[in-house]
Amino acid sequence: MKTIGNSEANNMSLHERDKLILELLREEPRSYSELELLLKERGFNYSKRSIERRLPKLKLQGHPIVKLTKGTGHKRHVWKWQKRPTNEASGNEEQQITEDYQALAIALAERYWSIAALPEREKSLSKLFEEAHEQLTHSESREARWYKKARAVEPSHWLKEPQLKKHVFDTIRCALLREEPIRISYKSHNRDTPYKVTVTPLGIFFRGRVAYLISHDHDSRVTRNRPISRIVEAQELLTEPEIIPNDFDIDAYIKSNAESITYGEPIRLKAVIFDSVEREIAEAHLGGNQAIKPYGTDKRFKLLEVDVPYTLDVIQWLLARAAYLKVLEPIAFKEKFEEEIRRMYINATSEAPDVPRKRNYGA
Repeated sequence: MKTIGNSEANNMSLHERDKLILELLREEPRSYSELELLLKERGFNYSKRSIERRLPKLKLQGHPIVKLTKGTGHKRHVWKWQKRPTNEASGNEEQQITEDYQALAIALAERYWSIAALPEREKSLSKLFEEAHEQLTHSESREARWYKKARAVEPSHWLKEPQLKKHVFDTIRCALLREEPIRISYKSHNRDTPYKVTVTPLGIFFRGRVAYLISHDHDSRVTRNRPISRIVEAQELLTEPEIIPNDFDIDAYIKSNAESITYGEPIRLKAVIFDSVEREIAEAHLGGNQAIKPYGTDKRFKLLEVDVPYTLDVIQWLLARAAYLKVLEPIAFKEKFEEEIRRMYINATSEAPDVPRKRNYGA
């Protein structure tokens, strides 16, 4: 059976343009200008500057190419194919791709292990988890790049998996791994007409079973996320340069933008709660620094004080239990919360629903 090394496995997912670049370098060393001309002869209008950016990425992906300088005085940069010993390539590369598959599986399993493992076994695999993270952080395999660019967050409620267009998702995934821009057609709402926008994919995260694309919009220069199910078309852009914000970090982005809709800075929530709410949060705390104290003479009620993020999830949690609690502080939050309940009551008691002209939260 034929074994597949890193460069050969990567080559299976390469764009035809990249395959041609590598084939040209196999033949003989080439300069940027020579590659630009030869690509144009084969039907690829790919600029010299784009080739300069692309070759280092192909090298990082594990393809055996190296950069040289030729001549004296005004140096001319060329790239060449670097031959490797057959026995070394076939052995080490096969081992590496196998290890990265294993490392990815171990890294993905870590969170669920910490939740579901027997208490006496919880820390038994900590060294293995550290080694998996270390390996993936310093590797440029497809598995390592997927590990760096894909995340999963907890859904705020049950979400049914949408049907994604396979060719759209494949185009997005390949562009993400190659760090190349794409042009997408996106529908903000099912009834809306799709609009086109050029973006550089930065990452993918899953809220439950729903996949979102994090990307940087070239025109507005804004980083945002969109449900992939609403992207109806995705097209590669071979001549458009990518735009990747220098300060982008996928974990920081998800924490501040993707886990829930945020309306402001964290708050110190103070509320009177009924004993059913107390039982719910006594063990699984609502937030940090949670304290539950006696309140009044009725033992069924307690005073809750807790630090919570000012998010849609928290508001929805409180609204679902509004009959069993009373928000006291912060005053500004209390006023908005009570206004939301009034609006809910109007819709519940009127013949026709009413849509407020002004948003209560996020206005």
